[in-house]
Amino acid sequence: MIDGYSTAYRWFAANADEVCDIIQARVTDDFRVRFLARETSHYASVLHMLNLPNIDNYPLWVDGVFDRFRASGHLPESMSPTLIEAELLDLKSRDIPYFWINAGEKAIHHRTGVIQPLEMKLTIREQAIQDIRNLREQDLDAQIRILEAFLDIDLAQSQGEMTSA
Repeated sequence: MIDGYSTAYRWFAANADEVCDIIQARVTDDFRVRFLARETSHYASVLHMLNLPNIDNYPLWVDGVFDRFRASGHLPESMSPTLIEAELLDLKSRDIPYFWINAGEKAIHHRTGVIQPLEMKLTIREQAIQDIRNLREQDLDAQIRILEAFLDIDLAQSQGEMTSA
């Protein structure tokens, strides 16, 4: 995995101008980039709780699940009430909420429409181009440490060490 990541990183760093030209030419304003308001596992745990057998007062159980959900942690720091209601709408339909940002806009979308503007200097497309242009091979070790922290594993371990841990 680490070899593949390193190879891809080096390729993007070496071919940044070409990649950015492709993004600029082919990524339209309405190109969707998935937006995660919360971790998918957070939604999955709520769906699991909603599907637990409950012979007592199921409506009261559901209300309690959603009350705890509203009070739980989330991203971004300021989540609009409209976004929270869109989450609940999808969860009530037993679905993981789906949000996106269009490449040429600065707003979070849901199937019900635009639900929250974003305070961003650049659009997602512009940010991607800027970030790719800023890739440097000397930053690869720092990027691997970020990936390790995200995956919560030591990528330097061999395959056998990871499976026995």
